[in-house]
Amino acid sequence: MIWIGKDYGNTFLGGERTSLDEPMKDYVDRSKDPRMPWHDVACSVSGPPALDVATHFIQRYKHIKPWSSFQDVLPNTELHQISDPSGSNLTVQVLRSVDKWSAGQPHEVSIYNAYLRAIQNAEHFIYIENQFFISSQLKEMVYNTIMSTLADRIYRAYQHREDFHAMVIIPLKPEFSGEWKTGNLLRMVSHLTYATIYRGKDCLMKRLKRKGIPSVAIPHYFSVYGLRTHGSLNGNLVTEIVYVHSKLMIVDDRVAIIGSANINDRSMLGDRDSEVAVIIHDNDMMEGKMNGKPYQVGKFSHSLRCHLLKEHLGLLSEMNATPLNIKVEDPLTSAFLGAVLKLAEQNTCIFESVFQGKILPTNKVRNFDQLRKWKSRSGVAKHSLEQATKELDEIRGRIVIFPQFFLDDRLNPSFVRAKVIIRVKKKFIGKNVLG
Repeated sequence: MIWIGKDYGNTFLGGERTSLDEPMKDYVDRSKDPRMPWHDVACSVSGPPALDVATHFIQRYKHIKPWSSFQDVLPNTELHQISDPSGSNLTVQVLRSVDKWSAGQPHEVSIYNAYLRAIQNAEHFIYIENQFFISSQLKEMVYNTIMSTLADRIYRAYQHREDFHAMVIIPLKPEFSGEWKTGNLLRMVSHLTYATIYRGKDCLMKRLKRKGIPSVAIPHYFSVYGLRTHGSLNGNLVTEIVYVHSKLMIVDDRVAIIGSANINDRSMLGDRDSEVAVIIHDNDMMEGKMNGKPYQVGKFSHSLRCHLLKEHLGLLSEMNATPLNIKVEDPLTSAFLGAVLKLAEQNTCIFESVFQGKILPTNKVRNFDQLRKWKSRSGVAKHSLEQATKELDEIRGRIVIFPQFFLDDRLNPSFVRAKVIIRVKKKFIGKNVLG
């Protein structure tokens, strides 16, 4: 495929996207800079839900440009619940994050409420792909409670010895340019992500430990991964993260939420970014399994989750296989969860062997001195193309370990935090511009 102009992009190497009035002009050196691949999930709807989406568009358009000649194509009706949409056996509801300022509508957080309810009502398995995972950090002024709600659900499963797991796929690093030591927004968003999952006073891991769940038991209930890939550019081996841009949650292979909302305050709390999504309930069920036990799964949600995991694990083609013989249909077995972890660890080890200092973030770097030394190291790709190619041939899929120990607490940008808040508050109206 030929990527023209700014379609060939890599924020990490080329900086922020600028000169957008010149779309055909490159802003990276495509002879040596790899394009950063994105992974995204979207859906189309027809029938009554599509009318709701159109209503949302009209409301936003007329609020921003009330003087325009744009004419309504729909009656002025409120959003409605769809109980039996024609043409399929799915129940679809359009969800929004809007407010007076963004759409001229009353404050609405139906996406946020749908996430919370779906997590609370989950029976066995939650699968999340999202560009961000920033939540439940009151000290950091992050108010949405998606993470704490998830922690409560995990604890309930632990208390009642339920078969339960939540799997999260997020970018290995946020899409901001700059160095780890000096890039304010790169560090800030990374810090908030780590604070949400691993390091904050009220992070997911510490919440679960305080509730009495042993550290060794937590991986049975929760896991988080990133994506990375590799290729050849002008005869040189290159690697880059796969930037996860999805905003998706699938619960129990029965319910799917797909839309534009990130897991952070900006998307979820309604008074800031305007977002739209759909929640899809399967009515057409089929025989499935959860941890080896019979369980009715929805045809749409189940097939979507299986497709996504097959993509990440390198199993989309029937000819593809892993030495671990991973079966994605039942996501709760110890064999499946263990095999995914092992594959992610194997892929991570191969990438670090072949590319070494080009692999960031990594658990091998826990402070800035180690970061400086790591970046100066060259891997097998620098010394033996044949050996590097042989090692890369062993990679399956794109899944890798999310490096929970990267830079430990040194990402906490307390010394620049005030400056960042002051700078962005001049641009945006709202309570919290960082979460």
